[in-house]
Amino acid sequence: MTNEASSRRRPHRDAAARLFHSPVHPLRHELSPELRKVGLRIFGSSLGLAFALNTTGVHHVNVLGGALSLQLASLRADRSARLLADGMRHERYGVTSLPHSGVVVDVGANVGDFALTVAKLRPAMRVIAIEPVPSTYFFLRLNLELNGIPYLSASHLANPRAHGVIAINSAVAGENASSFLPVSYPLTGDSKMAAVNARTQNAGGSSSWRTIEVPSLLLPEYLSRHGISW
Repeated sequence: MTNEASSRRRPHRDAAARLFHSPVHPLRHELSPELRKVGLRIFGSSLGLAFALNTTGVHHVNVLGGALSLQLASLRADRSARLLADGMRHERYGVTSLPHSGVVVDVGANVGDFALTVAKLRPAMRVIAIEPVPSTYFFLRLNLELNGIPYLSASHLANPRAHGVIAINSAVAGENASSFLPVSYPLTGDSKMAAVNARTQNAGGSSSWRTIEVPSLLLPEYLSRHGISW
């Protein structure tokens, strides 16, 4: 088996798309020590993390025509989990045509709908899920735990017998990019929580948007460094 990566960029979800209606359940999950550290770093304090967790809801959703069931957590005020779940209800991104092993790169992983589906449907896969917005990255990590997906470290990527997901809080960049890149996002849903981070600031003078600097990632170099042909 070769370590060849498949990268799939997903189209923008139309906000007017029909919502996937499912009951919202309270979060009843004790964070792993590692995820708690991530949460404290992102939300700035124990109080900020507790607020995020207390306002989190979990959607139990079926994807790929009911072939898989997932738990997707997000802030209760955030509709993205339902929109994303609706987009994955049926075959839409070629998931069922993927090989049974290898590497998949999910650029703009959001809360993990695609990465989770691949990891569940192709359990021998190694999935690299890249999400730049810190608060959304936290929910991506949380959803990996909720769904029992093995978490990989970068050292596992070159091992064809390894399987699971590695989540990276970075912005994919081109050559000659700076070490940190500004990422702007609207202050709606889970993105509101990123404002807890002291590094956020108003973007363009608009109070409805935030800009935060996140580490940049040169994807071909990253894959090559970890033994994956691009």
